[in-house]
Amino acid sequence: MDDVTEPDPAPTVLSGIWYSDGWISPFIKLRCTRIDDAATHLRLELFRPATMPLIGPTQEVVVRAGTTRLASHVFISPENSFENILLPLPVDRAAADGFTVSIRSSRSLRAPGPDNRRLGLLLISLESVCHV
Repeated sequence: MDDVTEPDPAPTVLSGIWYSDGWISPFIKLRCTRIDDAATHLRLELFRPATMPLIGPTQEVVVRAGTTRLASHVFISPENSFENILLPLPVDRAAADGFTVSIRSSRSLRAPGPDNRRLGLLLISLESVCHV
């Protein structure tokens, strides 16, 4: 069972865009700082709705900490897709400037209607957890 720690401070966006409605650009790089010392993992909850037109049959998402590939997932159209990714936290996360996490989507999505943003997917949550 996972024990969620106190809410982490919001990460700083170093590259890409994290929109107020939860959508992220096809590439985003975040700096995470002040993660609870007891935390052992970082949990990301990602979502791609079936209503989003997808360019191509699949969309691969790769998550890295610095240059180290931590996880990947392939979303397959046309289903609503939630993905929870549990990542081990980097050992050097106590550094004064924290650590970076990047999320890269292999394909961008376009919202129907007048919204012309290039979107990756929805980042529902990003939180540290204590794995017990």
